[in-house]
Amino acid sequence: MADAGIRNGRREGLSARILGGGNEPDPRFTLANERTFLAWIRTSLALLAGGVAVEAFMADLFGPERRYSRAAHGIRNGVMTPDIASSAALAGSVVILAALGIYSVFLLPLK
Repeated sequence: MADAGIRNGRREGLSARILGGGNEPDPRFTLANERTFLAWIRTSLALLAGGVAVEAFMADLFGPERRYSRAAHGIRNGVMTPDIASSAALAGSVVILAALGIYSVFLLPLK
């Protein structure tokens, strides 16, 4: 039993050196941090479920034969298929709008 007490004393001394003493944090802040973390997790799961739902409905909307015929036509003619072109244009415009929003919110007030 004496050996366990020495180990606990060493452990407490080590934790005091690492943490540097101080006061215990207020439980309200710890719980608020946990609630925020769980909210982020809940939001990410909702976005993931929304993406799965969109993919499920898009598969029914545009069947595989239509996608295959467009891809085969694009490969034969050496042109970009409209699906890829519209996706690239949409992604580019989202990036540009996000950059403009960040610029107007954060950088314009600094001038």
